[in-house]
Amino acid sequence: MEDCSQTIMTSPHDLRLHHLGGQVTGFDRPPRPVVPFTLLLLITMAIAHPRHGLAQELALTAEMGKRAFFEDEPIFLVLRLKNVGSDTAWVMDFGAISNSVEMSVRRRDGALVAVGGLWIDRWCRRADRCGDPLAPGRSQLSAGILQDRAGEERDFQRSLFLHHLGPGEYELGLRTLGVEAAPIAFRIRRRTATETRELTELEAIRWMVWDRTHPTNYEGALISWVGQHLQDDAFLPYLLAQWLYGGMIDAVARQANLDLDSLRVAVIKANRSSPAGAYIAQSMAGWRPQQLVALAEPLGASLVGEMARSLAERMQHKHQ
Repeated sequence: MEDCSQTIMTSPHDLRLHHLGGQVTGFDRPPRPVVPFTLLLLITMAIAHPRHGLAQELALTAEMGKRAFFEDEPIFLVLRLKNVGSDTAWVMDFGAISNSVEMSVRRRDGALVAVGGLWIDRWCRRADRCGDPLAPGRSQLSAGILQDRAGEERDFQRSLFLHHLGPGEYELGLRTLGVEAAPIAFRIRRRTATETRELTELEAIRWMVWDRTHPTNYEGALISWVGQHLQDDAFLPYLLAQWLYGGMIDAVARQANLDLDSLRVAVIKANRSSPAGAYIAQSMAGWRPQQLVALAEPLGASLVGEMARSLAERMQHKHQ
């Protein structure tokens, strides 16, 4: 019998889940609920509250892959929590989208940016063995998009992300379970005309999901857009992880002679050392778990290979 029962639900890109955010905060206090959020929701049931990180030796690192982005480009982020002690650690609620990972984003002038996240509340049968076991020397990884937690709130029905970070220089800070990652400095520049056109096209496709004024061809428009863009397009990893899966999407893609599974694997392999590739791999855990496990060995010691193995170990533990 497991020490902590759990159900994992992967939500499609148009499912609205409640999250906590919109508050300007550093590491001084937890944010409060105000905005919807979408990605992964962990729902749990049991009997006793867990005790987070007591007497556990852990180390936290974060990777962005690069330090310069254009405005509204998805900023992929991978967090790695490693057990540097000699005993098995028990890790609860570790995730890039979770408020259990405290996030602070500052502008160059020191001004704090509004930051939110998702509260994941659990109950466990045993407070000293709650969550996922992390053996000595092993790591747990989690990927996310920075604009899903930080920035000015956007209209979710018409925007790719919940928040917007304008042009400027920033510093990102992260902390969880009593350990803090080294800060990351990054810069956002203004979009070029081509980048603005791509974003506008995707936002128009996004609106088709919600538009009830007239019939729309969301699936056809999305597959057409993907077919007209190269595999190294900055938005493609996000689309592959959040939009490009499901019965109707797969059917329309096949009619257009587009193999989404092959495209997804090709983009992952091209981004094997990038947080963008890790973000796609993480999304596959909910609806392509066998394909994800099969990728672990071919991707070797790369970041995406490490993510695939970390997720495979967690899935195996949950089914024991």
